[in-house]
Amino acid sequence: MTTKHRINSVFVYSFLITLFIFLLGLFANYGLDFVRIHALSEVMREQSLSTEAFLTEKMFLTASGDTICVDAPYQVQRLRDELKQVGVDLSTYSTTSWFNKKDFDFLKRKYFLLELRMLALLTQLNKECDEDYVPILFFYQVDDTLSERQGFILDEISESYEGKVLVLSFDKEYKDEPLIMSLRDFYDVTFAPTLIIDLEKKYEGMQYIEELHVVLQNILRVPDPYAINTSFFYGNLTKEKLFQTFAEADDTFLKAESALMLARWEGNITCDVLSFYDLIKPHSSVQEALLFETSASLGCGRNKKAFYREAERVWSEQKNPARSKVAHLLSTGKANIILPFSSNITSVFVIPEQGLIVQRVEETWYGLAEEGVLRFVVPEERVYYPNTRFLRQDMALLLPLPQQLS
Repeated sequence: MTTKHRINSVFVYSFLITLFIFLLGLFANYGLDFVRIHALSEVMREQSLSTEAFLTEKMFLTASGDTICVDAPYQVQRLRDELKQVGVDLSTYSTTSWFNKKDFDFLKRKYFLLELRMLALLTQLNKECDEDYVPILFFYQVDDTLSERQGFILDEISESYEGKVLVLSFDKEYKDEPLIMSLRDFYDVTFAPTLIIDLEKKYEGMQYIEELHVVLQNILRVPDPYAINTSFFYGNLTKEKLFQTFAEADDTFLKAESALMLARWEGNITCDVLSFYDLIKPHSSVQEALLFETSASLGCGRNKKAFYREAERVWSEQKNPARSKVAHLLSTGKANIILPFSSNITSVFVIPEQGLIVQRVEETWYGLAEEGVLRFVVPEERVYYPNTRFLRQDMALLLPLPQQLS
């Protein structure tokens, strides 16, 4: 065989080997696509079933007069983790697929629909379970460097807030699902990345982690949330008297109370007020329970359900079933708490050391008797004393004014 023939043979063999490797790679990718699609389909099917089961359970419990609010945080966290992993896998596989773009696009649409269902669920839980989930709608663009960087930042943000902040990502240019297009048009999204935080605040362009923390803190750490825009009744109290009491008080509870009333007077209450209550070493179990309820009512991003559970424990130990029941109901986050009425309504009442729970029914406030029934008609001006703890929009805890301020 001549040298020329040998060279030609080498080229032919090299070409055939290269072609074989290329075809092997194609078939391998083709096979992997099917494996990936099958795996993703199974995960998304389970995700869809989990969501459907959660919603069905919620409907059943609502119909039977019970609440799913106790289980909601666990369920939301589980669904969030599953959605996040599916999103990562879907974006990774769809960019490396050569043959099954349509199949991946179909799964992508299903994924977006699951995100929209999650958004509806969060909105409902915030309303019905007194929750404070913050959804972030993240409109990105495929193969966009800024969108990719924003995604990494949002991953870190989501992990920082222990399930309270949930990121839902949508392809800005996706046209196969009308609901996505409607959502995009509703918020007039024309640029990527764009963030819609808490369904209200719109931010275009790159948002860095420090900026996002500030925005989220302002949403999640609202002080005294149920007393916003409340006009308090101060009676014979004066601002000077409150200042003097705050400055001279040796008792930590008195100092905290005067700090709260001063802040409300000035309309400038901040989370710093809670720090005064944190310094208190309770001298009795009653005061311990009141401090738990105070921490829950003043908000500032604290786990109010955990504080109410602690208050429930203390009231139970103190053999106070009425207060224990109220604390338990508050710890569930259930929207509609209906306390029973007494058959004998009176306008004569006293506010004991442990305070008086009041509930507003229509336009009237009623006080809770030891038997766990609403018995006392309470004047509105007494409800709006500056040391009242507003537990919800329709429920408050009245405390006697400190003797030094009476």
